Amino acid sequence: MPAEPSELVGTSTLEDAGLERPGSPRSRHGATLAACAAYLDLTRQRVAALANDGNLPRKDDGTFDLDECRVAYIRFLRQAASRRVANGDSGAQLREARAREIELRVAKEIGELIPLEDVTMVMQEIVSTFCAELNGLPTACTRDLDLRNMIENQVSSAIDRCRTRLEEAARLRFMC
Repeated sequence: MPAEPSELVGTSTLEDAGLERPGSPRSRHGATLAACAAYLDLTRQRVAALANDGNLPRKDDGTFDLDECRVAYIRFLRQAASRRVANGDSGAQLREARAREIELRVAKEIGELIPLEDVTMVMQEIVSTFCAELNGLPTACTRDLDLRNMIENQVSSAIDRCRTRLEEAARLRFMC
C-alpha cells in the first residue's frame, strides 16, 4: 500500500516512499498523486497542474501509471526545451535591448550621442561653405583666363568626386 503524503517527506527511494518499482506486478494498480509526485520529484501541485493540462496521463480511476507519467514528463520537458531553443531566449534578447536602450539614453544625456538630423544639417552647412570657398579659388589665384578655367575644371572635378563618394557612403550606411 502506498505511503501517505506526510510520510513521503524526506524519502530518497521509491521503496522508502512505499512505492513499487515501475513495471513490477503490484505497480499496475495506479499511483496516487502524492506517489507520482515523489516518483517524478515534483510537488503534488505541479503534478496536478501537469495532469490537468493533459501533460501527464491519468487512469480512469484518477490514479497514475508511473511508467506512462515518466515518459510523458520526459516528453513534456523535451518539448519545453525545444520551444525555448526555437524561440531563442527572448528573456536574454529583452535584457540586451533594455541594456542598449539605457546605454543610448545615458550617452545622449552626457553629450556623446546627438541626433542624426543635427549632424546632417551641420555637415551640409560645412560642405556647402567649403565648396563655395573652393569655387572662389581660381578667381583669387590668377587673372589668366586659360589658367583660371583649368583650375576651375580641376576644382569642379574634385568636388564632384567628393560629392559622389559622400552620396555612396550615405546610401550604404543608411540602407543597412
